[in-house]
Amino acid sequence: MTSKTRILGDWGTSNLRLWLWQDGAIIDRINGRSLGALAADAPARLSELIQGWRKEYVIDRMILCGMAGARGGLYEADYVSTPADAAGWSKGSVRTSFEGLPLTIAAGVTTAADDQRADVMRGEEAQIFGVMATAPELASGAHSIILPGTHSKWVSVNDGQITDLRTFMTGELHALLSRSSLFAGAQGDGPATNEAEGFAEGLTTGKTSPSLTANLFHARAAQLRNGKSGLWAKGYISGLLLADEVAQMQAQTSLPQRVALVGSPDLCARYSEALTLFAVQSFICDDEACTMAGLELINAHDE
Repeated sequence: MTSKTRILGDWGTSNLRLWLWQDGAIIDRINGRSLGALAADAPARLSELIQGWRKEYVIDRMILCGMAGARGGLYEADYVSTPADAAGWSKGSVRTSFEGLPLTIAAGVTTAADDQRADVMRGEEAQIFGVMATAPELASGAHSIILPGTHSKWVSVNDGQITDLRTFMTGELHALLSRSSLFAGAQGDGPATNEAEGFAEGLTTGKTSPSLTANLFHARAAQLRNGKSGLWAKGYISGLLLADEVAQMQAQTSLPQRVALVGSPDLCARYSEALTLFAVQSFICDDEACTMAGLELINAHDE
């Protein structure tokens, strides 16, 4: 029987992860760090990354999720509306080609058209469907799944369907604030250089004193007057933003007693600490395994 060899990939706002899949197993991987799908040279960079694989193997197809399907990405793929299941999402993919190689780009997911609070995601839905495929207990009943990142997603699922989502720009805001006037001229070099200490203080402050914009300035003042370091301040800002994110969700809906986290281990650990402060238990799912399981749903559909 002829082997099937395919390239599977998750192309995010900042990074591209590629896996070489052959007959159900991953035989190689590439991490194109700092390669955003909306970059002007994205097609050329993608071609460069996969040329070695294409020379060594006969590739049947490439399957990508994420920003590759965004407006301004490789090829624009539409959104499927909530409630969305895995079958409808797979069918919504765009089938095209890239330099002669058959290419499938996954659809995104959007809230229903009549929802006054429009929201969208690209790439995270592959992880959502993947986590439900790898953790069957999440495919039955109502659950909440959080995907920390540049644009963190809180996703509601019910009996295998994505029913709602909410995006928080926590990661992007932290990056912007880390280059802001909160650090201009602040040369605190005292003993409190621990980022974890700053994060813990930011979490507590954010929960007990929910005034984000006022609390943020303490990051600068503490460097100027209390000998705190820039590293401490970055941790403090991270804690404040995360506490604000969880508090907003708590104010708008009843937080579940237990949620799933899908993302990098470091980010998930921070979210777990924040959720614990708000009396919410969490468990972490393997990011790569969930992404691969989601992409394989489309892979199977393209058999």
